[in-house]
Amino acid sequence: MLQKQRGKYEMTYILFSPVGKTDPITNYHDGSLIHICRKYKPEKVYLYLSQEMLNFHRLDDRYCRCLEWLQKKEKFHAEIILLERPDLVDVQVFDYFYDEFEQEVQKIQQENPEATILFNLSSGTPAMKSALQFLAASSENMYVPVQVSTPQNGVNREQYDFEKYDLETRCELNEDNEAGYVDRCVESETATLNKRIKLEIICKHIEAYDYQAAWRVARSIDKM
Repeated sequence: MLQKQRGKYEMTYILFSPVGKTDPITNYHDGSLIHICRKYKPEKVYLYLSQEMLNFHRLDDRYCRCLEWLQKKEKFHAEIILLERPDLVDVQVFDYFYDEFEQEVQKIQQENPEATILFNLSSGTPAMKSALQFLAASSENMYVPVQVSTPQNGVNREQYDFEKYDLETRCELNEDNEAGYVDRCVESETATLNKRIKLEIICKHIEAYDYQAAWRVARSIDKM
């Protein structure tokens, strides 16, 4: 959705994000969740919370508080919606998350038909990240997957007590607050993955002797 603002048109964004252990701030820098919000300034943020992340949220409200702090600093407003999964313990099952995320995102899209929906591919478990990547790749560019590199371009190695999270100090010492901070967001290319998925679909259609369906899918690859 394009909105006219001060003579310019700006995109309306909505962020769908799992929450991981590097959120909201780690190693004196934004975690992926905060960094995407800093750049895109979404109007809504959907936080998907497994049992472990939900426990941290209930302990000190760190994710919402940090998002609210960022909004004040960057002068934007985002509605925060929590998708709480208190019984979700097995967080490595790809099939579960693909179905779960597809249902949730379809609801979001129906409620916000003109907004651009962003996926955070850098928070959460590998199964969550992979499910969102596949969902984006199979969606005909309906969703925008965003990856966030670490400040050191490697693995985050900070060790701390998750139960004792000093959010105020972390916000104060966050180096991404400085002018000229490095934008670490990259919109992930899905064309190659999309092509591979469609090739598998073509094979299935051919095996079922549905050649017209196979041809329609093949022509959509040609357009890419």
